[in-house]
Amino acid sequence: MSTEAATIRPAGPVAETERIAALDTLRGFALLGILVMNIQAFSMIFSAHFYPTNYGDLTGANYRVWFVSHVFFDQKFMTLFSMMFGAGVVLFTERVEAKGLSPRRLHYRRMLWLILFGLLHGYLLWFGDILYTYGMCGLLMCSSMVPIHCAERTRGMPRRSGVISTFVQPAPSNACTRSDI
Repeated sequence: MSTEAATIRPAGPVAETERIAALDTLRGFALLGILVMNIQAFSMIFSAHFYPTNYGDLTGANYRVWFVSHVFFDQKFMTLFSMMFGAGVVLFTERVEAKGLSPRRLHYRRMLWLILFGLLHGYLLWFGDILYTYGMCGLLMCSSMVPIHCAERTRGMPRRSGVISTFVQPAPSNACTRSDI
């Protein structure tokens, strides 16, 4: 075994000592905020998210819960979680580059696994899954992370991502076909 291979840690999760507690806390906070909205989505008919009176009256406690969730939770925590995804990609890229490796192949592999899990989850469990979307955005994000001197090698990447997204679509939303709307 060469000395270079012995000093490079294999791919895997970041050691607990290398984690950034503030980012982990924000990520957990974002997931809890998304959970608030998902609890409502799972407990009511689909259209109640946009038209709360479709589920029943909108007075008293029902109104207060709807108001607080839509003013303080709806879309805010998804945005925060998306920023945490982007920050994770940047940190991953920096850590891999610090080891003297190219992050591109590992990043593609991670995004392809994310797309696979998103497709499986979207088709088999719940049509509202976001993993596929994160994976596709991650593939496109990689083309913008490439340094200028590597642009020649990545010229066709946006085109390949477009082809992939044309043939591999996420689970269709059944919002227009559900009888509870």
